[in-house]
Amino acid sequence: MTKNRHPGPVRLELIRYHAGQQLDYDNLVATGKITIDSIVLAGVILDDKPAIIKERDYSQVKVKSKLDQKTVIIIADL
Repeated sequence: MTKNRHPGPVRLELIRYHAGQQLDYDNLVATGKITIDSIVLAGVILDDKPAIIKERDYSQVKVKSKLDQKTVIIIADL
């Protein structure tokens, strides 16, 4: 478990830095499923239901190299 806990409600922002093709929005959102489930399992947020994650924002940023690829999750208490 973590000391970094957000009991909710929260705003979750997922930023995907990619060197390949941009995903359509449905696939972009799907890329967060396992990561967000892991954040719940680690106890950072209580659940991924709308009562806890009140706001979500998913975005993509094109980078030059595969070495620069990453996914950033920002969780802010509301």
